Amino acid sequence: MLTGLIAIAALTHAQGQVPAPPKQSPVDQLLSKMLKSYYDAKTVTGTILMTQTAADKTVQFQTQLQIERPSKIFMFQQGLPKRNPDFLLVSDGKYFRYDGPETGISKSTRLTESVFVRRFDPKTKVGLDVGQTVGQIFDAAAFRLGDRNPLIDYVLERPEDVAFVIGQLDKRQLEGPRQFTSTITGKPITANLIDGKWREADGTDATGYFELYITDKGELVRLMLKQVYKAPANLGGQEVQVNTTWDADLTIDGKIDASLFRLR
Repeated sequence: MLTGLIAIAALTHAQGQVPAPPKQSPVDQLLSKMLKSYYDAKTVTGTILMTQTAADKTVQFQTQLQIERPSKIFMFQQGLPKRNPDFLLVSDGKYFRYDGPETGISKSTRLTESVFVRRFDPKTKVGLDVGQTVGQIFDAAAFRLGDRNPLIDYVLERPEDVAFVIGQLDKRQLEGPRQFTSTITGKPITANLIDGKWREADGTDATGYFELYITDKGELVRLMLKQVYKAPANLGGQEVQVNTTWDADLTIDGKIDASLFRLR
């Protein structure tokens, strides 16, 4: 069942504005503030670092991100230490280029598409070239990501993705301010904690717990998931706890490096 917050997110994009619905709970007010911060942003730039631990294993993925709305994006993702193929997505506002399936970074195997798509008006029968948004461009290449993380969906604000990731946050509660140290900058951060149960999709049973951290300014700085997976009987049937943390160091409407949008 769609929550009121998801409906708000949909209206945000359908109407080009963020309405202020009555009787929002404090937790949904903070989530709406975060969504509005990224929706209103002309540029976003910075780093997202994912750290996942299970038993005695740890893996990390780092995402470097820069966007300039409506259609420019640079995204570079790599495993740390480098063990997996890197991923690159670049749009200069006219064309975008990204790594195809199982290719890694290679100019000869990188795919190129036009930012503009032809759409026809059924009434006038006239075709118009319409530019895709950064969210739509990202969606075309997202199948190749090593870390398809929810923070990217919040920042790029493709309506379907926002609705999906908000729907994963079940029984959410606002717990108040907390302080932690960023794994990216090593600096202390104070942010408001929202926690609750996490589920694979809206309407399904919860399979874990989440902690979401948002600053007073509406900046998303951390998401933590705690889940327990049970191995198949033929593999021993043991339960393994998996902890995943995404830290974000993202600047809204700050200085950007225009050279990153160059196709390569």
